[in-house]
Amino acid sequence: MRIVTYNMRFGMGLDGRIDLGRIADTVRGADLIALQEVERFWKRSGMCDQPALLAGHLREYYWVYFPAFDVDASERRPDGGVRNRRRHFGVMTFSRFPIRSARRLSLPKIADGDDFNMDTGALECVIDGEGGPLRAYNLHLGVSERDQRIQVPRLLEFHREARDGGGAWSGHDDRLEVEHQWNNEEAPPPMPRDALVLGDFNCEPGSEGYRLMVNRGGFIDSWNVSRERGAARITWVPPSPAHAPGRNMTIDHVFVSPELEGRVAKAWVDSTAQGSDHRPYWIELTAPGRSPKRRAGA
Repeated sequence: MRIVTYNMRFGMGLDGRIDLGRIADTVRGADLIALQEVERFWKRSGMCDQPALLAGHLREYYWVYFPAFDVDASERRPDGGVRNRRRHFGVMTFSRFPIRSARRLSLPKIADGDDFNMDTGALECVIDGEGGPLRAYNLHLGVSERDQRIQVPRLLEFHREARDGGGAWSGHDDRLEVEHQWNNEEAPPPMPRDALVLGDFNCEPGSEGYRLMVNRGGFIDSWNVSRERGAARITWVPPSPAHAPGRNMTIDHVFVSPELEGRVAKAWVDSTAQGSDHRPYWIELTAPGRSPKRRAGA
């Protein structure tokens, strides 16, 4: 099972062009795709509906979009009516397998003087993956360590509560009138133990946010346990000298729960991608019960 996370920077590539087709071609072939910085109705991207356009490019996938950032982009028509539009910015998950359920988590932030900050969040999707259901969190953390200190614990709390809370519904509705049943004659969606968290964490290995995921959350960095790894792990390249901190960084990650640790076969960064200032980070999971082959000399 191939999994990729990619902060697409609303499709603006290193050449200054916005090209959603290029983004789709870069991630096509994955079984699970986590995109960040997908937007609707922004002037900089031509006031277009990017989730709809991406879904058109990736027609073979199921998908869910979560705009943690939601503000008014409406306008008054000449006839007095309202053209209602919401300016969105968020994460989008695509899956080759059905997405059995999805939940959305808005993450807290702290207004810090004149420094720009915005709402971010995480999208939980339960998919019918190879060998059984899998829980995947697609997220975008804030830039500041101050925000990350409160965002990561909130995410971990949401994750811990998931198993106790169950799926989108639980139990059985035994009413005789089928048309009134809340369960729509379906079994409750699962809430599996196996989980992965992937996205733009805006923090490097060893940082406080990273340590919270590993030490407090018990998650495992897929790069560290992969049997086969790429040569380099740079996931963000400054698009211009004006961008701080002005150096290449590793801020996009895939963390796995202990149940998935032994299934991480490969991990690599696509350094050829030009569609964003970020680079896609890929991992490959083996099917349950199959151990990845060791690297030569490992």
